[in-house]
Amino acid sequence: MRLGSYEDGQKLGTIFYAISLTWIVLVFHMYPLVLYLGFLPLVWYDGIAAFIGIKFVPDEKKMTIFGNQKSWLGILSGFIASFVILLVSCLIVHFYFYELKIWIIFFLAGTASLIAALFETFSIKGTDNLFIPAACSVFTFLIIHFTTLAGM
Repeated sequence: MRLGSYEDGQKLGTIFYAISLTWIVLVFHMYPLVLYLGFLPLVWYDGIAAFIGIKFVPDEKKMTIFGNQKSWLGILSGFIASFVILLVSCLIVHFYFYELKIWIIFFLAGTASLIAALFETFSIKGTDNLFIPAACSVFTFLIIHFTTLAGM
């Protein structure tokens, strides 16, 4: 699919966001932690990275990846914000729904934030809204499933 303009990517991103969030709710509605780790990385990473990148990094310091302007400061700030929010959410949800080891919670928060960073950085405009929630949800479900089965 070829996007004609930046605005086309924005419009598709909004549609992809709705599709992706609907999909994770339908598929993972029985797993609150999977839902949190599915949509929170997109919500926080996307917003913080864009704000910091636009506000504090001049255009000449930004890199262009697949037609999108990115900055290391935006990528890093998005990762940190996503990690902190996910860690706090995981710890709260952990006490109500799961009995996961603390190292698994740190691993989930860090890896979901990394997945968000990679998809946000290297995706075509708007498609990150489709792939970040889906990838983070599937990853989280698999980790919880296999660590629970393995008794970790």
